[in-house]
Amino acid sequence: MTRWWFGWLRWWQGTPFALRSPLSVAEAVAALNADRATILRGSGVRVVVGRISPDLVRLTSKRRSSNNAWRPVLRARFRPLPGGGCELIGSFDIQPLVPLFTTLWLILGLTGLIVGLAGVRSVSDLAPLAAPLGALALVVTIAAVGTRAGHRDEEHLRRWIERRLCPQP
Repeated sequence: MTRWWFGWLRWWQGTPFALRSPLSVAEAVAALNADRATILRGSGVRVVVGRISPDLVRLTSKRRSSNNAWRPVLRARFRPLPGGGCELIGSFDIQPLVPLFTTLWLILGLTGLIVGLAGVRSVSDLAPLAAPLGALALVVTIAAVGTRAGHRDEEHLRRWIERRLCPQP
């Protein structure tokens, strides 16, 4: 519950990501490019899509059957380590316009609700507030469901990268 609630704060600040690998940068890029479709038990097929190069990694994990604007995107870079191997450093962020538009819709819904409540003098005056209240509830519900689904996408992508960059003997 706590993680879900504080997940809303991620809109404004990304989640840092760092992973050390025994592979060289070229081997790590090849390992990530080798297989981008993975199956999660009981969750259907998730696909990892994006761009992988030594200079820039931009990946996201998604279900084949759905789109989610709140899906986190990993933006990272490879850094070679002096003793051998490499480190992938970056952060998980959502697209910058998603929180902007969600916040705009929340402000519009709250403004409509406040303006409507200002003129309420009896119970019969509450009927016009159904539209702004319904819109506000819809935006909050969509954002909550999208954020929760985005957490699962991020967890899948983290595990996917770890399995490829840190091979077990």
